[in-house]
Amino acid sequence: MLASELKDEYYQGLIYLQVACLAGYANSCLSAGRLDELKRIIVFFQLTVEKVDTTTENALYVSFLEHLELDVDYKYANEAKKLLKPEYLNIWNELRK
Repeated sequence: MLASELKDEYYQGLIYLQVACLAGYANSCLSAGRLDELKRIIVFFQLTVEKVDTTTENALYVSFLEHLELDVDYKYANEAKKLLKPEYLNIWNELRK
């Protein structure tokens, strides 16, 4: 499902939509308790953010971090928060205000 969404012709070149799909998948993993897969997604996100320009970095924050549902009453939400580096958890907190 995720692969087909990311390859959708309407999403081509629109990184914020593609990254929002990744956030949706991350939330699905969180609600299902798939912390192993969620960790892979978060590591990918963090590595990617460190390699892009500031404009793209901001787009990634808004399209991914802002949409992570780490404040929903999921059984694993607190564990999931620990997967984010402190700097990204702080940004997530700021975006959710």
